[in-house]
Amino acid sequence: MLVEKAAALQGLGRWDDALVLADAALADDDMEMPLHRGPFHRRRGFSLIELGRLDEAKAAYEAALKIDSDDANAKRELEYIAELKGGASPTAPPKISPLSPSPAPPTR
Repeated sequence: MLVEKAAALQGLGRWDDALVLADAALADDDMEMPLHRGPFHRRRGFSLIELGRLDEAKAAYEAALKIDSDDANAKRELEYIAELKGGASPTAPPKISPLSPSPAPPTR
């Protein structure tokens, strides 16, 4: 499944590859994945944070919240982005096993 592949790429620190995969999945109108749009927006956001593209990451998490306004992961990451923009030092992304799929990006 694409969500697991994106998780594996992020677990390996391959942010650009994970971002390309998430973008392609969200752009694919033929793919029936309404339940996965939120997680792909979160995956985009996580990769964008790691790439230092905070405004785009914020937009990705806001898109996830439009799908699920109770998305705790998206809310937490938006708080993290605000902290970074306020001058906080970035935290190292958590290491995840590429063999352990996760429906949501790791949280800080």
